Amino acid sequence: MTSSFEPAKDTQGRTGERLRAEYLSVARSIARAGMEFSVINLSWYEDDPGLKEVVNLCQASIVLRNSVESRAFPRDLGVAFPGLALFNSRLFPQKDQRIGNTRLATSRLGEGGAVLSRAKTALVSHTIGYENGEFIDSAADAMILIESGIKTQPLPNPICRSPEGLSLNDHLDRTAGLVEDSKGNLHLVVDPQYHSGTQSAPISPAESADEIRRRCEHLSIAVHTPRRLAVPFSVGVCQLPNGKILATSGDDVEELLAGIVGEDRVVTTDIPLECYPAFVFAGIHCLVTELPRELCEH
Repeated sequence: MTSSFEPAKDTQGRTGERLRAEYLSVARSIARAGMEFSVINLSWYEDDPGLKEVVNLCQASIVLRNSVESRAFPRDLGVAFPGLALFNSRLFPQKDQRIGNTRLATSRLGEGGAVLSRAKTALVSHTIGYENGEFIDSAADAMILIESGIKTQPLPNPICRSPEGLSLNDHLDRTAGLVEDSKGNLHLVVDPQYHSGTQSAPISPAESADEIRRRCEHLSIAVHTPRRLAVPFSVGVCQLPNGKILATSGDDVEELLAGIVGEDRVVTTDIPLECYPAFVFAGIHCLVTELPRELCEH
């Protein structure tokens, strides 16, 4: 279904080498985009020859000692908005307090893969998965966004294919990406194979796209659907604070994005991100997040 692929098997034993190369490619792209960045929990791997360049490129290595799980993707640690930072309640102890001018709270929507955001706008998964496999309506979790003045709209959850069959997924960033153009207009780029609905009754990509457009109209978000994807999760791009967009190379999505924000505002990786989607179910949006460093350290 979505992105039309299943997790691959490491038949040649080269997966680790390729994952390191893709990770380094992302770090180089952030540096080329003119952004300083830190790495999270990478200190354990600083002696790895494949990751030394990442350590050299970044400004700091942050160790999240209070996290109950050390290997979450950076995107799923938290989500930052103007005046609000949500941290993943699955990873951190319950908290709701103010740090300076920012409200810091733990929330299910702190798992950033379930949120597509730009400035004071957020698209969230209609339902959020829990540890027991049950999916719960996200409306209650979204109230903290609404109370903070964040314009919020739920999108239908994508249906993905896994080795176990079709499954409901609550990470929108595997199937869509939200970006802002130079005039402040928002655009959503959607996987052409975005199925929604349920495992037993999936809704076609055409019908799913129509529903997404109807919901995005409430927030004046234009929806774009490329004809095909050559690289899985390639629509799940990351727009940095300076407005530049990080995207994987090897896909026509780059041309679509250039038409929205300008060719000089799109920075692609040296090599396509192919192993991360195939082996660990992650795209570039999963690997990068924007959180104030002082909040992470706190």
